[in-house]
Amino acid sequence: MNNKDFIFYGIVIFILGIMLYQNIQISSRLSDIENRDRATKVATPDSFNYVMDRFKLYNENTDTNTVLLFIKSVDYYSLNKKDVFDLLVGQIILESRAIHTYPKGHALAGSVIMGVSGSVGICQIMPSTGLNYLENMSDDDYSLYDLGVSDYSFVNDKSLSKEAKLNMVIKWLSRIENNFALWGFIMHESLKHNGTLEAFVIYNAGKGGMLGYISENKKICSHKYIVGIRKTIKYLNDIILT
Repeated sequence: MNNKDFIFYGIVIFILGIMLYQNIQISSRLSDIENRDRATKVATPDSFNYVMDRFKLYNENTDTNTVLLFIKSVDYYSLNKKDVFDLLVGQIILESRAIHTYPKGHALAGSVIMGVSGSVGICQIMPSTGLNYLENMSDDDYSLYDLGVSDYSFVNDKSLSKEAKLNMVIKWLSRIENNFALWGFIMHESLKHNGTLEAFVIYNAGKGGMLGYISENKKICSHKYIVGIRKTIKYLNDIILT
């Protein structure tokens, strides 16, 4: 093989090497795109549009993350039965209008919403309720950490006063991931030990409030909280489905 042939074949091999490298790069990009699309499909469940459409009627600033966190908590705690799921959507809207932080233009814009009684965030969890559940978490419970919550080991710190812990719980609940995760756990536990409507009334009025209501021979379906949730659901469906 003379020098010209050597140079020629060298160039051919070089070109083929570049083409092979480009094909590998293209295949890698296509694989990345396919994986990203697959991940997007997984992260956007069938119920996504259902929840987004309803939340947006009350909170036009509802974003993808809020809806996905709601669905993630619902799915994790197996709260996705149709009759329960609809009530949960109505519950979040009734509690906070699906808002976690005050919107632009509000005097407290950017701050986490607080109820008049001190309830915190999109799920309107009372700090005392949050502290009670966090303190009584056991290894047998569903792990909140699976849902990406921040550390809450401070609740077991005996050097902290109850007031200090409550203030730390307020801060903890101010993170929307924590708020949704604990809400899902609370509803899961309540539904496990009570009837569906009873569980929702307990979320609003506590166990004692629920028992006191039915002790007066009142139908649980007539409780103001259940009536409020159902009216919210009906209003949503009337607008969206017509």
